[in-house]
Amino acid sequence: MRILSVVSTRPELIKMAPVLRELQRRRIDGVFVTTGQHYDAGLFGDFISELGLPEPDENLTVGSGSQAYQTGESLKRLEAAFLKYEPDAVLAQGDTNSVLAAALASQKLLVPFGHVEAGLRSFDRTMPEEINRIMADHCSEILFAPTETSALNLLLENVPKRKVHVTGNTVVDACMQYVKVARKKSRITAGLRDFVVFTCHRKENTTPEKLAAMVRVLAAIRRNVAFTMHPRTAELLKKTGLYGKIERMGHVKLLPPLGYLDFLALMDASRAVVTDSGGLQEEAAVLGKKCVVLRENTERPEAGNVVLAGMDAGRVSRALEDVRVKKAACPFGDGRASERIVSILKKGGFGVESSSFIGSDYPEYALVKADGKRSVAEFEKRGGEVRLLFENGKPRYPNSKCVPRRGDELLIERR
Repeated sequence: MRILSVVSTRPELIKMAPVLRELQRRRIDGVFVTTGQHYDAGLFGDFISELGLPEPDENLTVGSGSQAYQTGESLKRLEAAFLKYEPDAVLAQGDTNSVLAAALASQKLLVPFGHVEAGLRSFDRTMPEEINRIMADHCSEILFAPTETSALNLLLENVPKRKVHVTGNTVVDACMQYVKVARKKSRITAGLRDFVVFTCHRKENTTPEKLAAMVRVLAAIRRNVAFTMHPRTAELLKKTGLYGKIERMGHVKLLPPLGYLDFLALMDASRAVVTDSGGLQEEAAVLGKKCVVLRENTERPEAGNVVLAGMDAGRVSRALEDVRVKKAACPFGDGRASERIVSILKKGGFGVESSSFIGSDYPEYALVKADGKRSVAEFEKRGGEVRLLFENGKPRYPNSKCVPRRGDELLIERR
């Protein structure tokens, strides 16, 4: 079996590192391809060596550009790479232009595509990432959902349950594997006291208006701030003449993009995290930190440590007055997601599905009342696939081991 993994940005590298290592550990033939969407050494190159990964087998050097350019060029070059390596399946994580291109190229070549972190939804169609993740999911034959909430999103979009696997999020694996090393090796927190980590990079948050609002947010924070600045954010702040205002804030320490161990150590030592990142919401949950999100929505509603504040100075300031969070199990998994993903891949049996209605009926659906005795798996043994479970009229993910209560309803697909 040959698995080709497309990993092209810093967040993807962090989240796919445990999967790449697990493929190596199980001696599965793996190919590592990057489109070069992140090409800065601080954003990608340095992470490869720091995470103990081999250099990519192919760097397609797509680089930066418009959404259309990145997606189109990645699609063309990935198609050539897939034809060259002839993988049994292609794997990618997340919602970037590179992931969308990988999903489309796989589908066109009828190579099964596996989407790690499938089913996340912000329900905000103005976000490029939302469109990317929806399209990638619907090109996928194997969908690795991090939580039952994300799995339910997929079922509500009519993705067959047999394709969906709840595995946990690989970011939990990465955090657990590296946080102790980060605490020992990193010196990034020297001189920092009572501080919050601040990041901001999304396109919708880097317009001139939002950058001005960001300056007001930083000025309103009544704690020390460690601002790890994305190169594009720094460039835009300088163009708009706002960079100097932040430099002159005595409580703000500007930092370049950090390696993973340094950044993990920084978050671990902080009082809270202020960000527009999706992945940092998960890492903050793993580390037990409050996370104030500079957005009006999130595709990670499971996290009890998250406060949505938008780019609003007052809301951010109030959210940071009390940074305590209730102790609770991490909603994103137990640190074994990569093991589950590779086990599912190793079983095989997946392919690009087709259909034939010759000699059989078009699929029919039936609502069946639960008796309070049989599990979802037992209902499926009688024929058909349980697509959804309704508890008091509310849709739920039908975990195979779940025994629905008497009177609950199951939507069953029968052919």
